[in-house]
Amino acid sequence: MRPGRTTVVAARTAMGKSTLALAMARNSAFRQGRPAQVASLETSNRAVEQPVLP
Repeated sequence: MRPGRTTVVAARTAMGKSTLALAMARNSAFRQGRPAQVASLETSNRAVEQPVLP
């Protein structure tokens, strides 16, 4: 991953793409102390938010 670049994660259905993207964004945000954004076309917003929100 490089600063200022967009990273696309592609694989078959149910292979953990959203979980991987969320983990990468969370780690990046914590390490840099900045917000991160995750966008998923196949997972609803609520499903992406659940692992992050208490």
